Amino acid sequence: MPGFEAPVAGTYSVGNRTACVRIPGYQRDPAMMRLEFRPPDGTMNPYLAYAAMLMAGIDGIKNRIDPGSPLDENLDKLSSVDLAKIRQLRPL
Repeated sequence: MPGFEAPVAGTYSVGNRTACVRIPGYQRDPAMMRLEFRPPDGTMNPYLAYAAMLMAGIDGIKNRIDPGSPLDENLDKLSSVDLAKIRQLRPL
């Protein structure tokens, strides 16, 4: 749901809390970097959700899928025209 804690747009960014994949900006050492994947619902089956996230990540690495450039803007403050250009996550 837009406006709640979990992101609804399929984006990534450094330090942006409205992004689906957030790379914390306080860590500068590449060996220590991590990411946060934030969209799963709290009622999800964790075994299936983590397996699906891991499979998607491995698929992206194996097939060298380009994620595009990061979106460093606050999604809550984008206009509806700009927001329409971003892929939205939808419940099944």
